[in-house]
Amino acid sequence: MANLLNTLIDDIEFEYEHHPRLLMCIAIILTYLLMAVQSYFALPRSPLSVFLDTWEMLIFVIPLCFIILRLKVRNILFFGIFYFILGFFIGFLRLPSFIKIEYATISFLVGIWFIGDWYNYKRFKKSLFSELLRGNYYLAFGLLLSTVVLGSIIEFLNAPSALWWYRWPFPSIEVMGVPVFLAAFGWFPWIFAMFVFLYPFALKRPKKL
Repeated sequence: MANLLNTLIDDIEFEYEHHPRLLMCIAIILTYLLMAVQSYFALPRSPLSVFLDTWEMLIFVIPLCFIILRLKVRNILFFGIFYFILGFFIGFLRLPSFIKIEYATISFLVGIWFIGDWYNYKRFKKSLFSELLRGNYYLAFGLLLSTVVLGSIIEFLNAPSALWWYRWPFPSIEVMGVPVFLAAFGWFPWIFAMFVFLYPFALKRPKKL
């Protein structure tokens, strides 16, 4: 079993180093499908109802795959401004009305992430996007592992006291009152939005004395 796991990890690392764009898009699409499937098992209903509950995530999935496949600085800035404004409109003006208000926060955070990433690339010629799309396996694995572990720990520690709570936009499988999908993937926008401001410190070189 250990050998099989090591082989799988080595294969993923190899594919990511050589085909990072394709692998990232596949991972994003599979995550969306996993979200829809777990929502169905949480509350069995028609496929159309599941799609109507989860289609808003495609507003983030499709542009993200577009940016990954055709990385251009102007695209990152354009979508960053778009998501930032969209988050403001959804959260404060409830517009457009066909998008659930729960998506205001994620839109705002993704906007911050993209704008910050655009600035990093213009300033340092490097950014989270550029490094991930160069096949930086250690950065990708570190972000994935830290986000899933940190998110799960924080959400399960919060469950008994409920210091904060969520208006979850679609049915989700829960463990100890915590939506499993949220615990595993819900902290990605927060981590990326925060890390994009810390990333420049990793790029700066100390001044020579």
